[in-house]
Amino acid sequence: MEKNKATQETGVYLDNSKALTKASQDSSVPNSSTESSKASGTDSEYLNGTLTHEVENSDAVVKLEAKSSARIPKTATLKVEELNKDSEAYKANLKLAKEKAAKNGTSVSFANFFNITLLDENGKEIQPQDYVSVKVEFKKAISTPKEANVQAVHIKGSDVAEVLNVEEKAENRGKKKEITDVKFNASGFSVYGIVGTNKLETKYITADGKTWSVKVAYDSSANIPEGATLDVKEIDKNSDTYDNHLKEAMGKATPSKDEYVVAANFFSVKIMSDGKEVQPATPVKISLKYEDKKNSKKGDYTYKAIHFGHSGTEVITPEKSEKSGSKTELVYTQEGFSDIGGIRVERIGSGLPKNALEANIGAEPAHEKVLTPNGDGTYNLSLSVTGKSASSHFHTGTRANVLFVIDTSSSMYDSAKDGTGRTKMQATKQLAQDMATRLLKNNTKTNPTAIQLALISFDNVAYKQSSWTTDETAFNNKIKNLQQHTGTNWEDAMKAAKDMTSDGDPTYVVFLTDGKPTQYRDEHGKVQWGTGGHGVPYYAYLNSLAPARQLVDSGRTLYGIYAFDGRAENLKSLINYAYDSAYAEDKYHFYAENVSDLEKALKQIETDIVTRVGFKNVSITDGLTGWTGNMLVEGKSDGFTYSRSGGKYGNKGQNWTNGPKAVYSNGQVKWDLSSLGTLENGVTYKVSFTVWPKQAAYNLMADLHNGKVSYNDLSPEQKSMIVNKNGSYYLKTNTQAFVDYKKVKTENGKEVEGETGYSKYDDPDPMKLSYTTLKVTKNWTDSTLDNKSTRPNPIKVWIVRDGEKYQEVTLSKANNWEQTVYIAPGLKVKPGDHGTDKTGANAGIIQSSPGHVYTVAEDGIDRRYELSVSPIKPLLDGTTTNTIDDLIDGLSNTKWPGKTATITAKNILKNSLKISKVVTTKDDASDSITVDKTFKVNLSLTDSSGNPLKTVDYDADGKISNGELQYAIYDKSNPQNPIKTGAIDSPTMSFDLKTSQYVRVINIPSGASYTVTEDQSSIPAGYKFLKIANGTGKLNGDKSVDVTVYNKRNALNVAILKVDTANVNKVLKGAEFVLYKKDGVTEATNADGQKIGKLVTNSEGKVVIGNLLEGEYVLKETKAPSGYKLAAPITVHVLGNKVVFTQQGIQKDGVPSADGFTYTMTITNSSGTELPMTGGSGVKLLMIIGTVLVVISLSYGFRLWYRRERGEE
Repeated sequence: MEKNKATQETGVYLDNSKALTKASQDSSVPNSSTESSKASGTDSEYLNGTLTHEVENSDAVVKLEAKSSARIPKTATLKVEELNKDSEAYKANLKLAKEKAAKNGTSVSFANFFNITLLDENGKEIQPQDYVSVKVEFKKAISTPKEANVQAVHIKGSDVAEVLNVEEKAENRGKKKEITDVKFNASGFSVYGIVGTNKLETKYITADGKTWSVKVAYDSSANIPEGATLDVKEIDKNSDTYDNHLKEAMGKATPSKDEYVVAANFFSVKIMSDGKEVQPATPVKISLKYEDKKNSKKGDYTYKAIHFGHSGTEVITPEKSEKSGSKTELVYTQEGFSDIGGIRVERIGSGLPKNALEANIGAEPAHEKVLTPNGDGTYNLSLSVTGKSASSHFHTGTRANVLFVIDTSSSMYDSAKDGTGRTKMQATKQLAQDMATRLLKNNTKTNPTAIQLALISFDNVAYKQSSWTTDETAFNNKIKNLQQHTGTNWEDAMKAAKDMTSDGDPTYVVFLTDGKPTQYRDEHGKVQWGTGGHGVPYYAYLNSLAPARQLVDSGRTLYGIYAFDGRAENLKSLINYAYDSAYAEDKYHFYAENVSDLEKALKQIETDIVTRVGFKNVSITDGLTGWTGNMLVEGKSDGFTYSRSGGKYGNKGQNWTNGPKAVYSNGQVKWDLSSLGTLENGVTYKVSFTVWPKQAAYNLMADLHNGKVSYNDLSPEQKSMIVNKNGSYYLKTNTQAFVDYKKVKTENGKEVEGETGYSKYDDPDPMKLSYTTLKVTKNWTDSTLDNKSTRPNPIKVWIVRDGEKYQEVTLSKANNWEQTVYIAPGLKVKPGDHGTDKTGANAGIIQSSPGHVYTVAEDGIDRRYELSVSPIKPLLDGTTTNTIDDLIDGLSNTKWPGKTATITAKNILKNSLKISKVVTTKDDASDSITVDKTFKVNLSLTDSSGNPLKTVDYDADGKISNGELQYAIYDKSNPQNPIKTGAIDSPTMSFDLKTSQYVRVINIPSGASYTVTEDQSSIPAGYKFLKIANGTGKLNGDKSVDVTVYNKRNALNVAILKVDTANVNKVLKGAEFVLYKKDGVTEATNADGQKIGKLVTNSEGKVVIGNLLEGEYVLKETKAPSGYKLAAPITVHVLGNKVVFTQQGIQKDGVPSADGFTYTMTITNSSGTELPMTGGSGVKLLMIIGTVLVVISLSYGFRLWYRRERGEE
């Protein structure tokens, strides 16, 4: 268990293992001081030990270990119940545990849930006020895969759970491990689960056909037997089963009228084992690849998977859909097996009239709004209008080709029910002939081919009845002679109409049918009727869509008339698809439920054909969305470019510099072309300007991808700008764009100004918001950390955006210390482009999309570390103008290939100092000795700016609460337990150290400088300051510096041992000495400055001179032992590590004691009577006697002289 986790920490660890001071608890734990103030009593009333509960009907024993700080009364009881695995509570907790603990391809291998309750003496439930340790012991070991990860899951509510790290005890047995107990820290009690997770092994079964392949991925939870196989068959498109599936798909997968199923492949899939079909027990992942040759406009379609399950049809959005060449691959997850399929759904546009006013006006000028990427993150937005009708293709003078495509199926020969007894076919022939006659009257001698007619009929196939002709009689005879056949093949009719070449004049196709399609041509060109021989209306309809669109895309105008047979939707939907507009039906589709309606429809079409339309007073208005950036200037015409193309300006067009100017005002672009009068026929007028997504759009995109907001929760204004396409987000450039105009009609050669009108522009594909990500990595710089397992794991860090917390991520050893989130980039283009700065820090950065500065913050960082992060400013790199798939750092210009920036949060271990005291006896400090003396060393710390460093964080009692700078003094013999701890709470700290001790200072920040000195005034006598190794320095992170303060011992104890010269084993008592300095006159003093005085040997022949400083001395014997002669003066040299003395010219070394502090000089004395010299009481007596004799002698001599002088002799 990692002791230094913020939520479990019980102390600060020095030398990576030693507790120093009590640390603050995690915020989720009740405040101890607050809670304890509510409770009465002292620590002695609370549990400081273990509670044990043997769980009934279980193999588990639960033990709770608590300290008095948890405030659990000693009278409390522990109650534990294991949840039955068949209970609903167990199942609910297991589901929650799986969501929290089993992620990234893992599954739960075992789970045991315990409802743990603490009860006071009254049976009332209580909670601990501090962390407690919970240990679950299993009498019967739990066997699980060796690599299984064991965790504790705290169930806090019906949908709230917390995953805890545990300390497990297990025995490895081959590929398994036997778990006997699990231990974790708990802050409160409810339900706890012991959960094991291990990686799932993914298995596959596949089946391959010529044009398809199916791959099923599953894990052991699916219970698919070994050796199972896939039985896959593609469902024949000409079968009733296929058509019924297609009907279901069209109903389920296209809920709105602007969505179309345009391609579909269906398969029967079974999992077989021993000849029997097997259903997977859990969802499986399917990869379906199949031939998909049909084309759709790029970006207008999506793929969906469909499952025709036993309980109903399910439409599934694939996790992956990819089209490569003619092959499509869908990857999705599905429950159970039966028939499956892949469908392509296309969404059509909405760019034709949407209201009654526009419908009454009829034709409007062709207009287009186009958004083109510039390759640098910006777009060119152009608005154009063309001087001709988008719907009728008119030019000066009526010229037109009209192609009649008429249904001749057997149903057309049913009664028309118009009271005349005619069949539907007869009525249709008559009305078509009448229309042909009227149209051909437009031909004149000067313009004999203004109108040309052609005829195609269709039933189960299409027939070309008449090529282009102006012969009224011949054409009407062709209509008259149309014959009945069975079947209705729309596909063939549309293809035949497209294949009719013309002279380049506007071509109008009048398609008339009375029923749904029932036939189509397969890939071999053969007409198919379905397995029942009665038609396949849904697949036949699907096959007619593409030819109808190709017909319109070729420049023809297609009208569809659904006659006589009610109001079926098929033809109307086909017309909308052909024109790629949900509103094409308003102009190009007609219901004709009777003969009268059919006549009106044909006449309306005829009017469209023979009427010429021109447009004047044209103006364009485009409102830009608030998140669309641009270079336009309020109230001015700056930032626009203009061109004309078509007609005399050619297809490539020409720049237009002298035309009307557009103006930008109040968020709208307005281009008034009314000064031009009627627009030139066939000429397209275009205004263009540059746009890009503003920063707010990228911000929201990142929030959506990160799940910070939901698309459904966006405001209406935001949804009007941001488009969600299968999880990718796009920005609309405009609110609504209109072209206003006045219609000028020419009927029978007379020009009439018609109604004014307007038409909305179809929105172009919006600007895609390039999603970018930020990979946050954790780097550890802690080479001096002894035990790397004490690193905090996991760690929660904040991604900070522009100084504010944006997204929290978890980094751990399990995810390789990295996590990726979505971010909002800015945009950088070539410096000077689009109004950007050419030089400087912001060169090329678009100011409305400047990006953000990202960094990383770590709340509650392990105080042993400090965080170092280099901020970044990710920008889409548009400087190359060919791609924005890469990012560039706006701060350092670092480039990141792809759309992922990286930022590294470096945890640098704070510095530490180890200050040791060494006493040596040599000047070069080549030895060391242990002395029982105390020395005072000082430490000063300053930060990188030279300011004093100290810790000032105290709790209410004046103790360190969460101090950073701390110290601990250790005895070298017991480095696990400090003698003293504290905080560096002063600019200069003093420590009293002995040679057996050292002080460690931790959590010194990077850039700090230190100075270690010794208080020389307090150096004990007999010692002197020598030097300090590494006494000063600067600490740049992850440094552990040893500082050694050296003192030299400069005083020793000198012992005198007096022995007999002839018998050194005979010690001599009573010898007296005086020690003099080098001059032999001045009495010596010890290290404390005291005179040494008279020295007398004891009964052991010894006397000790204490604490004698280094130097040269003279030792004089002042009294010899009785019967011995005085020794001659002795020279004594006291050195730091020895004593040398010289007696009678012989130099000797003093013998050191075991502790090296006392050196003994052995001084000899010879026996015998002393001469009358100095020293001794015998000498004095002899002197007295001698003096008396001299006096007597002199007196006697004087008396003789006196007598002689007097003559007495």
